[in-house]
Amino acid sequence: MNQKYIKSPVGTLLLEAVDGAITKLDFVNVIGKDDPCPVLDEAERQLKAYFEGKRKVFELPLAPEGTAFQRRVWAALREIPWGEVRSYGDIARRIGQPGATQAVGQANHRNPIAILIPCHRVIGSHGSLTGYGGGLDRKRALLRLEGHDISEPAAVAGRYQDINAATIDRWIDEGWEWGRPIDHDTFLRAQQDDWAVRLTPTKPVPRAWFGDLRGKRVLGLASGGGQQMPIFAALGSDCAVLDYSDKQIASERMVAAREGYAIQIVQADMTRPLPFEEESFDLIFHPVSNCYIREVLPVWRECFRVLKKGGALLSGLDNGVNFIVDDKEEKIVNRLPFDPVADPEQMLKLQEQDAGVQFSHTLEDQIGGQLRAGFQLTDLYEDTNGEGRLHALNIPSFIATRMVKP
Repeated sequence: MNQKYIKSPVGTLLLEAVDGAITKLDFVNVIGKDDPCPVLDEAERQLKAYFEGKRKVFELPLAPEGTAFQRRVWAALREIPWGEVRSYGDIARRIGQPGATQAVGQANHRNPIAILIPCHRVIGSHGSLTGYGGGLDRKRALLRLEGHDISEPAAVAGRYQDINAATIDRWIDEGWEWGRPIDHDTFLRAQQDDWAVRLTPTKPVPRAWFGDLRGKRVLGLASGGGQQMPIFAALGSDCAVLDYSDKQIASERMVAAREGYAIQIVQADMTRPLPFEEESFDLIFHPVSNCYIREVLPVWRECFRVLKKGGALLSGLDNGVNFIVDDKEEKIVNRLPFDPVADPEQMLKLQEQDAGVQFSHTLEDQIGGQLRAGFQLTDLYEDTNGEGRLHALNIPSFIATRMVKP
């Protein structure tokens, strides 16, 4: 192995080569001894030209060490032209695995040859910076050198609901489980009383939580996507759905048109007052979704307002466990509350994973907030993620509650 240290506008660079191919470019704080090596000398010349604005394409033999998947991601990074940027989703689609956005982010983070494999050209899907092994100041400097001035996470924090709507729309394009509408056969089976719906990842909601739905006015709150509301319509309910995502709303319209039932479809932000009269609904069905909003107490108050007396609120709630562990669900790495609006580092973690903008909530705010809004708790159950290490260990990460307006 040969080494070379190079001073640059973004700090000292350490390059390594094996058998005439570059295997590493990293940022270091010390300078060591250089080895004679033609490919490293050529790399120094090309990097100097790049920093002077005279070179936009590197012509060097690279041999990054990694898994087959990582090498595919790194090859896709090399295809991003100077002066352009891509999101993790873009790279996932480029390599033919649109559902692997998070894995792409991890491979990007493990890129062993910075600059030459331009992982700095990967930014958040909404146009802001994401994490960078060399530090955000270096990433910003490299992007500015190439003509980009990227905003900080705090600058987009105030638009987090818009970010989440766009993120969910993109997830749906990539095959997101919670964005796939039911098929015609499922609708027909529901009409024959063969049906189940979920508030959380794995467990069906007990039938006893619903009672007779025929003729009942049902609101799907942040429940678009054509999954649950068609079931309730098939059972004879008068349904309305409120969701913020264009594509979740489009799925509701598609299924309703296909099956020939009427539904009130409202595209709105559930963090704002609900656009319904007082005591409009017999049932509110609210699957896990308030992890995408910062304040849940106003939502519970609005649910209480629009429910009829004796009406039920069925909710899927996170308990915070998913927010404290690392990607492999092996170590506790984050503090609570997880609030990326208040904590830029948490915002960057979410952007790196293309996870939208998510928030943890205490059980005091989740269940206690429902009680303070005036509800009475009649039942609850716990559920797991449905996959991953926490699921394998049977560690609950969600709670479903049945609340009634007295």
